[in-house]
Amino acid sequence: MHHCLQITEVLTVIAKHVQGSRNDNASIASMARTCQVFSEVALDILWAEQESLVPLIYTLPSSLLEERVATGPTGCAMMLLLRRPMVSSDWSRFSIYAPRIKILKLGLSFKGIRYQLEEVVSRFYMEPYRDKSLLPNLRCFTIDIPNNDILPHIHLFCGAELSNLSISFTEDHPKDGLEALLTALRERSPSILFFVLGDVYQRIMDGPSLSIFSNFICSLDKLQSLSFIPELPSHVWIRLASSPIAALNISLPSGQQDHPSLSTYLPQKSFLSLTALNISMDDMNSWLDFTSFSPTPLQMINLSLTFTPSPAELKSCFLSLESFASTLTMFMLNATQGMNLRGPQSQSDAHISNEAFVPLLTLHRLQILALVVDVIVRIDDSLLHDMARAWPRMTNLDFSSVRVEEGQPQATLAGLLPFAKNCVHLKSLGLTIDSGPVPESSVSQNSLRRLVLGRGLRGLEGSIVAPFLSSVFPNATVVYQ
Repeated sequence: MHHCLQITEVLTVIAKHVQGSRNDNASIASMARTCQVFSEVALDILWAEQESLVPLIYTLPSSLLEERVATGPTGCAMMLLLRRPMVSSDWSRFSIYAPRIKILKLGLSFKGIRYQLEEVVSRFYMEPYRDKSLLPNLRCFTIDIPNNDILPHIHLFCGAELSNLSISFTEDHPKDGLEALLTALRERSPSILFFVLGDVYQRIMDGPSLSIFSNFICSLDKLQSLSFIPELPSHVWIRLASSPIAALNISLPSGQQDHPSLSTYLPQKSFLSLTALNISMDDMNSWLDFTSFSPTPLQMINLSLTFTPSPAELKSCFLSLESFASTLTMFMLNATQGMNLRGPQSQSDAHISNEAFVPLLTLHRLQILALVVDVIVRIDDSLLHDMARAWPRMTNLDFSSVRVEEGQPQATLAGLLPFAKNCVHLKSLGLTIDSGPVPESSVSQNSLRRLVLGRGLRGLEGSIVAPFLSSVFPNATVVYQ
Protein backbone atom coordinates (compact mmCIF):
# COMPACT_ATOMS: atom_id res chain seq x y z
CA MET A 1 0.00 0.00 0.00
CA HIS A 2 1.24 3.48 -0.89
CA HIS A 3 2.56 5.35 2.15
CA CYS A 4 0.20 8.28 1.42
CA LEU A 5 -2.74 6.01 2.23
CA GLN A 6 -1.31 5.53 5.71
CA ILE A 7 -1.69 9.21 6.53
CA THR A 8 -4.85 9.82 8.55
CA GLU A 9 -5.51 13.27 7.08
CA VAL A 10 -5.35 11.93 3.52
CA LEU A 11 -7.69 9.05 4.36
CA THR A 12 -10.14 11.47 5.99
CA VAL A 13 -10.32 13.55 2.82
CA ILE A 14 -10.91 10.42 0.75
CA ALA A 15 -13.59 9.14 3.13
CA LYS A 16 -15.47 12.44 3.15
CA HIS A 17 -15.36 12.48 -0.66
CA VAL A 18 -16.78 8.95 -0.69
CA GLN A 19 -19.54 10.00 1.67
CA GLY A 20 -20.33 13.09 -0.41
CA SER A 21 -22.97 15.72 0.26
CA ARG A 22 -25.73 13.08 0.34
CA ASN A 23 -24.26 11.27 3.36
CA ASP A 24 -23.72 8.04 1.48
CA ASN A 25 -23.21 5.88 4.58
CA ALA A 26 -23.45 2.65 2.57
CA SER A 27 -20.28 3.56 0.67
CA ILE A 28 -18.52 4.58 3.88
CA ALA A 29 -19.47 1.24 5.44
CA SER A 30 -18.01 -0.55 2.41
CA MET A 31 -14.81 1.46 2.81
CA ALA A 32 -14.64 0.48 6.47
CA ARG A 33 -14.74 -3.20 5.48
CA THR A 34 -12.02 -2.83 2.83
CA CYS A 35 -8.99 -3.09 5.09
CA GLN A 36 -7.81 -2.25 8.60
CA VAL A 37 -6.07 0.96 7.45
CA PHE A 38 -9.28 2.35 5.98
CA SER A 39 -11.48 1.01 8.75
CA GLU A 40 -10.67 3.43 11.58
CA VAL A 41 -11.13 6.62 9.54
CA ALA A 42 -14.27 5.35 7.81
CA LEU A 43 -15.85 4.27 11.11
CA ASP A 44 -15.09 7.68 12.65
CA ILE A 45 -17.04 9.38 9.86
CA LEU A 46 -19.81 6.76 9.84
CA TRP A 47 -20.50 7.14 13.55
CA ALA A 48 -19.69 10.83 14.02
CA GLU A 49 -23.30 12.00 13.64
CA GLN A 50 -26.24 9.91 14.86
CA GLU A 51 -29.98 10.60 14.92
CA SER A 52 -30.83 7.96 17.53
CA LEU A 53 -29.34 5.83 20.28
CA VAL A 54 -30.74 2.72 18.63
CA PRO A 55 -27.67 1.86 16.47
CA LEU A 56 -25.40 2.18 19.50
CA ILE A 57 -27.64 0.04 21.72
CA TYR A 58 -27.68 -2.63 19.04
CA THR A 59 -23.90 -2.98 19.43
CA LEU A 60 -24.70 -4.76 22.68
CA PRO A 61 -24.87 -8.57 22.31
CA SER A 62 -27.99 -9.89 20.64
CA SER A 63 -28.26 -12.43 23.44
CA LEU A 64 -28.68 -9.53 25.85
CA LEU A 65 -31.40 -7.58 24.01
CA GLU A 66 -35.04 -8.45 23.68
CA GLU A 67 -37.53 -6.75 21.35
CA ARG A 68 -41.21 -6.37 22.16
CA VAL A 69 -43.97 -4.52 20.39
CA ALA A 70 -45.76 -2.20 22.82
CA THR A 71 -49.13 -0.63 22.10
CA GLY A 72 -50.13 2.65 23.73
CA PRO A 73 -52.25 5.79 23.27
CA THR A 74 -49.81 7.13 20.67
CA GLY A 75 -49.63 3.89 18.67
CA CYS A 76 -47.18 1.02 18.45
CA ALA A 77 -43.55 1.17 19.51
CA MET A 78 -40.60 -1.20 19.61
CA MET A 79 -39.58 -1.72 23.22
CA LEU A 80 -35.99 -2.81 23.88
CA LEU A 81 -35.40 -4.82 27.05
CA LEU A 82 -32.51 -6.64 28.69
CA ARG A 83 -32.83 -10.40 29.08
CA ARG A 84 -30.29 -10.63 31.89
CA PRO A 85 -27.90 -8.53 34.02
CA MET A 86 -25.03 -7.04 32.06
CA VAL A 87 -21.45 -8.21 32.42
CA SER A 88 -18.23 -6.41 31.50
CA SER A 89 -17.80 -8.33 28.23
CA ASP A 90 -21.14 -6.96 26.98
CA TRP A 91 -19.52 -3.53 26.56
CA SER A 92 -16.76 -4.65 24.19
CA ARG A 93 -18.34 -3.48 20.91
CA PHE A 94 -20.20 -0.59 22.58
CA SER A 95 -16.90 0.88 23.82
CA ILE A 96 -15.47 0.78 20.28
CA TYR A 97 -18.21 2.86 18.66
CA ALA A 98 -19.45 5.15 21.47
CA PRO A 99 -16.31 7.37 21.55
CA ARG A 100 -16.73 8.06 17.82
CA ILE A 101 -20.08 9.84 18.24
CA LYS A 102 -19.70 13.62 18.24
CA ILE A 103 -23.21 14.76 17.25
CA LEU A 104 -26.40 13.17 18.57
CA LYS A 105 -29.89 14.34 17.64
CA LEU A 106 -32.69 12.41 19.30
CA GLY A 107 -36.01 12.31 17.52
CA LEU A 108 -39.16 10.38 18.29
CA SER A 109 -38.39 7.57 15.85
CA PHE A 110 -35.54 5.90 13.99
CA LYS A 111 -36.02 4.86 10.36
CA GLY A 112 -39.77 5.19 10.75
CA ILE A 113 -39.98 3.03 13.87
CA ARG A 114 -40.70 4.46 17.31
CA TYR A 115 -38.51 2.94 20.02
CA GLN A 116 -38.87 2.83 23.80
CA LEU A 117 -35.38 2.74 25.28
CA GLU A 118 -35.94 3.58 28.94
CA GLU A 119 -35.57 0.00 30.14
CA VAL A 120 -32.10 -0.29 28.59
CA VAL A 121 -30.84 3.22 29.32
CA SER A 122 -31.95 3.15 32.96
CA ARG A 123 -29.85 0.01 33.50
CA PHE A 124 -26.70 1.93 32.58
CA TYR A 125 -26.73 3.39 36.10
CA MET A 126 -25.86 -0.02 37.49
CA GLU A 127 -23.07 -0.72 35.04
CA PRO A 128 -19.41 0.41 34.84
CA TYR A 129 -20.41 3.58 32.90
CA ARG A 130 -22.58 5.07 35.63
CA ASP A 131 -19.79 7.37 36.85
CA LYS A 132 -18.49 8.47 33.45
CA SER A 133 -19.89 9.61 30.13
CA LEU A 134 -21.27 6.99 27.79
CA LEU A 135 -20.30 9.26 24.89
CA PRO A 136 -17.02 10.86 26.03
CA ASN A 137 -16.47 12.83 22.81
CA LEU A 138 -20.03 14.08 22.31
CA ARG A 139 -19.96 17.77 21.35
CA CYS A 140 -23.49 18.53 20.15
CA PHE A 141 -26.55 17.00 21.82
CA THR A 142 -30.05 17.83 20.57
CA ILE A 143 -33.30 16.39 21.91
CA ASP A 144 -35.41 17.69 19.09
CA ILE A 145 -38.73 15.94 19.68
CA PRO A 146 -39.38 15.32 23.38
CA ASN A 147 -38.29 11.88 24.60
CA ASN A 148 -39.86 11.68 28.03
CA ASP A 149 -38.74 8.09 28.57
CA ILE A 150 -35.00 8.77 28.40
CA LEU A 151 -34.92 12.50 29.21
CA PRO A 152 -34.16 11.91 32.92
CA HIS A 153 -31.10 9.90 31.88
CA ILE A 154 -29.56 12.15 29.22
CA HIS A 155 -26.78 13.32 31.56
CA LEU A 156 -25.31 9.81 31.26
CA PHE A 157 -24.34 10.61 27.67
CA CYS A 158 -22.82 14.02 28.40
CA GLY A 159 -19.17 14.64 29.16
CA ALA A 160 -16.50 17.30 29.33
CA GLU A 161 -16.42 17.72 25.52
CA LEU A 162 -20.09 18.77 25.24
CA SER A 163 -20.42 22.36 23.98
CA ASN A 164 -23.89 22.47 22.32
CA LEU A 165 -27.00 21.41 24.24
CA SER A 166 -30.58 21.73 23.01
CA ILE A 167 -33.46 20.34 25.09
CA SER A 168 -37.21 20.17 24.47
CA PHE A 169 -39.86 19.23 27.00
CA THR A 170 -43.51 18.31 26.73
CA GLU A 171 -46.25 19.70 28.95
CA ASP A 172 -46.68 16.36 30.71
CA HIS A 173 -43.00 16.00 31.58
CA PRO A 174 -42.61 15.59 35.37
CA LYS A 175 -40.90 18.53 37.02
CA ASP A 176 -39.73 16.68 40.12
CA GLY A 177 -36.39 15.62 38.66
CA LEU A 178 -35.69 18.79 36.69
CA GLU A 179 -33.27 20.33 39.17
CA ALA A 180 -31.36 17.08 39.65
CA LEU A 181 -31.12 16.62 35.87
CA LEU A 182 -29.74 20.12 35.23
CA THR A 183 -27.34 19.79 38.17
CA ALA A 184 -25.97 16.55 36.74
CA LEU A 185 -25.63 18.17 33.29
CA ARG A 186 -23.69 21.07 34.76
CA GLU A 187 -21.34 18.80 36.69
CA ARG A 188 -20.64 16.50 33.76
CA SER A 189 -20.43 19.23 31.09
CA PRO A 190 -19.01 22.42 32.58
CA SER A 191 -17.95 23.83 29.19
CA ILE A 192 -21.35 24.27 27.52
CA LEU A 193 -21.09 27.16 25.05
CA PHE A 194 -24.52 26.99 23.37
CA PHE A 195 -27.77 26.27 25.22
CA VAL A 196 -31.21 26.08 23.62
CA LEU A 197 -34.50 25.42 25.40
CA GLY A 198 -37.11 24.21 22.92
CA ASP A 199 -40.31 26.24 22.74
CA VAL A 200 -42.62 23.32 23.63
CA TYR A 201 -42.12 23.57 27.37
CA GLN A 202 -41.91 27.33 27.56
CA ARG A 203 -45.67 27.80 27.44
CA ILE A 204 -46.25 26.08 30.76
CA MET A 205 -43.09 27.11 32.62
CA ASP A 206 -44.02 28.14 36.17
CA GLY A 207 -42.06 30.07 38.76
CA PRO A 208 -40.12 27.15 40.27
CA SER A 209 -39.16 25.79 36.85
CA LEU A 210 -38.02 29.22 35.70
CA SER A 211 -35.93 29.56 38.84
CA ILE A 212 -34.26 26.19 38.22
CA PHE A 213 -33.43 27.06 34.62
CA SER A 214 -32.23 30.53 35.64
CA ASN A 215 -29.77 29.04 38.13
CA PHE A 216 -28.59 26.60 35.46
CA ILE A 217 -27.97 29.41 32.97
CA CYS A 218 -26.07 31.46 35.55
CA SER A 219 -23.83 28.47 36.28
CA LEU A 220 -22.63 28.21 32.67
CA ASP A 221 -19.47 30.30 32.92
CA LYS A 222 -18.44 29.82 29.29
CA LEU A 223 -21.86 30.36 27.70
CA GLN A 224 -21.66 32.13 24.33
CA SER A 225 -25.15 31.58 22.91
CA LEU A 226 -28.51 31.31 24.65
CA SER A 227 -31.97 30.59 23.24
CA PHE A 228 -34.57 30.94 25.99
CA ILE A 229 -37.92 32.61 25.31
CA PRO A 230 -39.54 32.83 28.80
CA GLU A 231 -38.87 36.22 30.38
CA LEU A 232 -35.70 35.99 32.45
CA PRO A 233 -35.48 37.39 35.99
CA SER A 234 -33.23 40.36 36.69
CA HIS A 235 -30.36 38.39 38.27
CA VAL A 236 -29.96 36.35 35.06
CA TRP A 237 -29.83 39.53 32.98
CA ILE A 238 -27.13 40.88 35.30
CA ARG A 239 -25.17 37.65 34.92
CA LEU A 240 -25.49 37.63 31.11
CA ALA A 241 -24.60 41.32 30.80
CA SER A 242 -21.10 40.68 32.15
CA SER A 243 -20.57 37.34 30.38
CA PRO A 244 -18.79 36.70 27.06
CA ILE A 245 -22.11 35.79 25.43
CA ALA A 246 -22.20 36.46 21.68
CA ALA A 247 -25.73 35.42 20.65
CA LEU A 248 -29.10 35.77 22.38
CA ASN A 249 -32.54 34.48 21.41
CA ILE A 250 -34.72 35.75 24.25
CA SER A 251 -37.72 37.85 25.27
CA LEU A 252 -37.16 41.41 26.41
CA PRO A 253 -38.81 42.48 29.65
CA SER A 254 -41.89 44.63 29.16
CA GLY A 255 -41.26 48.35 29.09
CA GLN A 256 -44.48 49.12 30.95
CA GLN A 257 -44.48 51.04 34.21
CA ASP A 258 -45.15 47.97 36.38
CA HIS A 259 -42.00 46.26 35.04
CA PRO A 260 -38.55 47.66 35.84
CA SER A 261 -36.60 48.34 32.66
CA LEU A 262 -33.22 46.77 32.02
CA SER A 263 -31.50 50.14 32.18
CA THR A 264 -32.49 50.48 35.85
CA TYR A 265 -30.30 47.61 37.01
CA LEU A 266 -27.76 46.89 34.25
CA PRO A 267 -24.48 48.78 33.93
CA GLN A 268 -23.96 51.13 31.01
CA LYS A 269 -21.32 48.86 29.46
CA SER A 270 -23.16 45.55 29.08
CA PHE A 271 -23.04 42.69 26.58
CA LEU A 272 -19.70 43.78 25.19
CA SER A 273 -19.28 40.55 23.20
CA LEU A 274 -22.83 40.38 21.82
CA THR A 275 -23.00 40.19 18.00
CA ALA A 276 -26.31 38.41 17.22
CA LEU A 277 -29.68 39.24 18.75
CA ASN A 278 -33.01 37.50 18.13
CA ILE A 279 -35.63 38.87 20.48
CA SER A 280 -39.36 38.79 21.07
CA MET A 281 -41.06 41.78 22.69
CA ASP A 282 -44.52 43.11 23.44
CA ASP A 283 -43.79 46.84 23.23
CA MET A 284 -41.28 49.10 21.52
CA ASN A 285 -40.17 50.75 24.78
CA SER A 286 -38.35 47.56 25.81
CA TRP A 287 -36.28 47.66 22.60
CA LEU A 288 -35.45 51.34 22.94
CA ASP A 289 -34.44 50.71 26.54
CA PHE A 290 -32.14 47.87 25.48
CA THR A 291 -30.43 49.92 22.78
CA SER A 292 -29.77 52.72 25.26
CA PHE A 293 -26.95 50.69 26.84
CA SER A 294 -26.32 47.82 24.39
CA PRO A 295 -22.92 47.54 22.71
CA THR A 296 -21.98 48.67 19.23
CA PRO A 297 -20.67 45.40 17.71
CA LEU A 298 -24.13 43.97 16.95
CA GLN A 299 -24.04 42.35 13.51
CA MET A 300 -27.44 40.61 13.33
CA ILE A 301 -30.78 41.78 14.74
CA ASN A 302 -34.06 39.91 14.37
CA LEU A 303 -37.07 41.50 16.09
CA SER A 304 -40.30 39.52 16.56
CA LEU A 305 -43.12 41.77 17.73
CA THR A 306 -46.24 40.52 19.49
CA PHE A 307 -48.01 43.74 18.54
CA THR A 308 -48.58 45.82 15.44
CA PRO A 309 -46.24 48.82 15.67
CA SER A 310 -47.42 52.27 14.79
CA PRO A 311 -45.50 54.24 12.16
CA ALA A 312 -44.06 56.39 14.96
CA GLU A 313 -42.75 53.29 16.71
CA LEU A 314 -41.22 52.00 13.50
CA LYS A 315 -39.49 55.33 12.97
CA SER A 316 -38.00 55.22 16.47
CA CYS A 317 -36.91 51.63 15.89
CA PHE A 318 -35.15 52.51 12.63
CA LEU A 319 -33.52 55.49 14.30
CA SER A 320 -32.14 53.29 17.10
CA LEU A 321 -30.25 51.21 14.55
CA GLU A 322 -27.91 54.06 13.67
CA SER A 323 -25.75 53.18 16.67
CA PHE A 324 -24.93 49.86 14.95
CA ALA A 325 -24.15 51.38 11.54
CA SER A 326 -20.51 50.29 11.54
CA THR A 327 -21.24 46.60 12.19
CA LEU A 328 -24.84 45.64 11.36
CA THR A 329 -25.16 43.19 8.46
CA MET A 330 -28.67 41.79 9.04
CA PHE A 331 -31.91 43.38 10.24
CA MET A 332 -35.26 41.60 10.21
CA LEU A 333 -38.52 42.82 11.72
CA ASN A 334 -41.59 40.59 11.89
CA ALA A 335 -44.86 41.81 13.38
CA THR A 336 -47.22 39.17 11.99
CA GLN A 337 -47.95 37.80 15.48
CA GLY A 338 -49.56 41.03 16.54
CA MET A 339 -51.42 42.09 13.41
CA ASN A 340 -54.68 43.89 14.15
CA LEU A 341 -54.36 43.43 17.94
CA ARG A 342 -54.56 47.17 18.41
CA GLY A 343 -57.52 47.62 16.13
CA PRO A 344 -57.73 49.80 13.02
CA GLN A 345 -55.56 52.88 12.80
CA SER A 346 -56.63 56.17 11.38
CA GLN A 347 -55.61 56.98 7.82
CA SER A 348 -53.20 59.67 9.02
CA ASP A 349 -51.47 57.29 11.45
CA ALA A 350 -51.44 54.15 9.27
CA HIS A 351 -48.59 54.99 6.90
CA ILE A 352 -44.86 55.46 7.12
CA SER A 353 -43.20 57.96 4.80
CA ASN A 354 -39.92 57.90 2.91
CA GLU A 355 -38.23 59.97 5.59
CA ALA A 356 -38.66 57.21 8.16
CA PHE A 357 -36.30 54.99 6.14
CA VAL A 358 -33.45 57.52 6.14
CA PRO A 359 -31.75 56.03 9.27
CA LEU A 360 -31.59 52.66 7.50
CA LEU A 361 -29.62 54.26 4.68
CA THR A 362 -26.71 54.79 7.09
CA LEU A 363 -26.32 51.01 7.49
CA HIS A 364 -23.89 50.55 4.61
CA ARG A 365 -22.81 47.05 5.69
CA LEU A 366 -26.31 45.58 5.45
CA GLN A 367 -26.57 42.29 3.60
CA ILE A 368 -30.02 41.11 4.70
CA LEU A 369 -33.05 43.32 5.33
CA ALA A 370 -36.64 42.13 5.73
CA LEU A 371 -39.70 44.06 6.90
CA VAL A 372 -42.90 42.10 7.59
CA VAL A 373 -45.43 44.44 9.16
CA ASP A 374 -49.02 45.54 8.57
CA VAL A 375 -48.29 49.21 7.94
CA ILE A 376 -48.85 51.26 4.79
CA VAL A 377 -45.49 52.28 3.38
CA ARG A 378 -44.81 55.04 0.90
CA ILE A 379 -41.93 53.87 -1.27
CA ASP A 380 -41.14 55.56 -4.56
CA ASP A 381 -38.40 55.22 -7.16
CA SER A 382 -36.31 57.89 -5.49
CA LEU A 383 -36.18 55.93 -2.23
CA LEU A 384 -35.32 52.70 -4.07
CA HIS A 385 -32.48 54.52 -5.79
CA ASP A 386 -31.12 55.68 -2.43
CA MET A 387 -31.47 52.17 -0.97
CA ALA A 388 -29.56 50.55 -3.81
CA ARG A 389 -26.70 53.02 -3.47
CA ALA A 390 -26.63 52.75 0.35
CA TRP A 391 -26.53 48.93 0.45
CA PRO A 392 -23.99 47.69 -2.12
CA ARG A 393 -23.42 44.47 -0.12
CA MET A 394 -27.10 43.53 0.00
CA THR A 395 -27.90 39.88 -0.77
CA ASN A 396 -31.51 39.58 0.45
CA LEU A 397 -34.01 42.46 0.54
CA ASP A 398 -37.70 41.86 1.26
CA PHE A 399 -40.36 44.57 1.42
CA SER A 400 -42.91 42.52 -0.51
CA SER A 401 -45.33 42.07 2.41
CA VAL A 402 -45.88 45.75 3.20
CA ARG A 403 -48.90 47.62 1.88
CA VAL A 404 -48.77 50.66 -0.36
CA GLU A 405 -51.07 53.68 -0.23
CA GLU A 406 -53.33 54.06 -3.21
CA GLY A 407 -53.32 57.41 -4.90
CA GLN A 408 -49.76 58.20 -3.77
CA PRO A 409 -46.53 58.00 -5.79
CA GLN A 410 -45.34 54.42 -5.86
CA ALA A 411 -42.27 52.55 -6.98
CA THR A 412 -42.29 51.44 -10.61
CA LEU A 413 -40.26 49.10 -12.76
CA ALA A 414 -37.67 51.82 -13.12
CA GLY A 415 -36.95 51.48 -9.41
CA LEU A 416 -35.49 48.03 -10.04
CA LEU A 417 -32.68 49.31 -12.21
CA PRO A 418 -30.56 50.84 -9.39
CA PHE A 419 -30.47 47.42 -7.69
CA ALA A 420 -29.29 45.79 -10.91
CA LYS A 421 -26.55 48.39 -11.21
CA ASN A 422 -25.36 48.79 -7.60
CA CYS A 423 -26.18 45.53 -5.79
CA VAL A 424 -24.09 42.97 -7.63
CA HIS A 425 -24.41 40.39 -4.82
CA LEU A 426 -28.19 40.56 -4.58
CA LYS A 427 -29.79 37.09 -4.69
CA SER A 428 -33.36 37.72 -3.48
CA LEU A 429 -35.46 40.86 -3.92
CA GLY A 430 -39.06 41.47 -2.87
CA LEU A 431 -40.83 44.78 -3.52
CA THR A 432 -44.37 46.09 -3.85
CA ILE A 433 -44.39 48.22 -6.98
CA ASP A 434 -46.76 49.66 -9.57
CA SER A 435 -46.46 48.82 -13.23
CA GLY A 436 -45.88 52.23 -14.80
CA PRO A 437 -44.05 52.53 -18.11
CA VAL A 438 -41.50 49.89 -18.99
CA PRO A 439 -38.11 51.65 -19.05
CA GLU A 440 -35.29 51.01 -21.47
CA SER A 441 -32.14 49.62 -19.97
CA SER A 442 -28.93 47.84 -20.88
CA VAL A 443 -28.20 46.91 -17.25
CA SER A 444 -28.08 43.21 -16.42
CA GLN A 445 -27.59 41.61 -12.99
CA ASN A 446 -26.82 37.88 -13.04
CA SER A 447 -26.74 37.08 -9.31
CA LEU A 448 -30.44 37.51 -8.55
CA ARG A 449 -32.24 34.17 -8.18
CA ARG A 450 -35.66 35.21 -6.81
CA LEU A 451 -37.72 38.33 -7.56
CA VAL A 452 -41.05 38.84 -5.77
CA LEU A 453 -43.24 41.63 -7.15
CA GLY A 454 -46.71 42.84 -6.27
CA ARG A 455 -49.33 44.01 -6.27
CA GLY A 456 -49.68 46.44 -9.12
CA LEU A 457 -48.01 43.97 -11.52
CA ARG A 458 -50.50 41.20 -10.86
CA GLY A 459 -52.05 40.04 -14.12
CA LEU A 460 -49.20 41.44 -16.24
CA GLU A 461 -47.09 38.28 -16.28
CA GLY A 462 -47.46 37.76 -20.01
CA SER A 463 -47.12 41.41 -21.04
CA ILE A 464 -44.01 43.36 -21.96
CA VAL A 465 -43.07 43.34 -18.26
CA ALA A 466 -41.74 39.78 -18.51
CA PRO A 467 -39.17 40.49 -21.28
CA PHE A 468 -37.95 43.53 -19.35
CA LEU A 469 -37.44 41.54 -16.16
CA SER A 470 -35.71 38.68 -17.97
CA SER A 471 -33.27 41.09 -19.58
CA VAL A 472 -32.41 42.88 -16.33
CA PHE A 473 -32.40 39.76 -14.10
CA PRO A 474 -31.84 36.86 -16.52
CA ASN A 475 -31.32 34.22 -13.81
CA ALA A 476 -34.19 35.19 -11.52
CA THR A 477 -37.42 33.31 -10.90
CA VAL A 478 -40.17 35.96 -10.86
CA VAL A 479 -43.12 35.62 -8.48
CA TYR A 480 -46.12 37.93 -8.91
CA GLN A 481 -48.20 38.48 -5.79
